[in-house]
Amino acid sequence: MEYTEKVKEFKGLLQTKGSPVAVKLVKSPDEIPEGYRKISAKKRHCEYVQDARLEGLEGYASAEEHLCKGGAGVMGITAIPEPVVTGKMYHKLGNYQTLEASKETVNSIPKSDEKYYASIYSPLKQLNLNLM
Repeated sequence: MEYTEKVKEFKGLLQTKGSPVAVKLVKSPDEIPEGYRKISAKKRHCEYVQDARLEGLEGYASAEEHLCKGGAGVMGITAIPEPVVTGKMYHKLGNYQTLEASKETVNSIPKSDEKYYASIYSPLKQLNLNLM
């Protein structure tokens, strides 16, 4: 499948910079397609997406590379830390006026029911079809 035209269409419609990003979750190292290497930089999921979108980053990150355990947790790569589950973390950071509001927001975030080994990132414009 050729994504060049779709990428142009998405970028035109959404008026975005960079490329749309493909993210795939895999359950074991054996599921990582040939050509995708472990990303050495430890970052947050959102940073990996941003780097793929703007800089062409391509590769995978396991639990060890994910700095944001809440983000890795909702993807099923790690357990969601207790301070995130209870809402305490975001309340303490001042994101919410009440603990209840923080917990309600955390509860409304979609979360994977499955366990995964890693997340794989690729700009859609250079997507290796083995990723699919």
